[in-house]
Amino acid sequence: MNASRIGLAALTAMSIFISNVSAQPAPAERGRVDANDRAGSGAAGVEAVLTRLRTLGEGDSEFVAKFVRLFVEDTAVQLVALKAAVAQEDGDGVRRIAHGLKGACSNFGAARLAELCAQLEARGREGAIVGADGEVRVLEGEYQRLRVELLREIAPED
Repeated sequence: MNASRIGLAALTAMSIFISNVSAQPAPAERGRVDANDRAGSGAAGVEAVLTRLRTLGEGDSEFVAKFVRLFVEDTAVQLVALKAAVAQEDGDGVRRIAHGLKGACSNFGAARLAELCAQLEARGREGAIVGADGEVRVLEGEYQRLRVELLREIAPED
């Protein structure tokens, strides 16, 4: 099993765990960015997941940090794989990777990232990969903003 598949497996396991502790929105609400989230990153949803993890971890900050690090690290690996699939015009690879990322991002409350992944997944399914590199750059930018927020959230206080 290669590193990309191992990362996706870990990300999927984390997503399943988080989805079990997260209140899932009604189908009509899935993929929508919270109206109060001015940055469009789904920060309100992410905060809800972090709050649930804090509760589940009974105040153990390392418990929350473990899930945040797993999400941040595995998402970075999957973004590299997605970028490579787009560069190789591998529609099935783009579809598959974007689908996995969409689920993980949705379960983590990152609605904007999940929305962007859904768009890339559709492009992969349709074989419309040419020009998708622009969407991948937007996805990477959104991920970097979220990454900074999440790592700030788990940083030890001095």
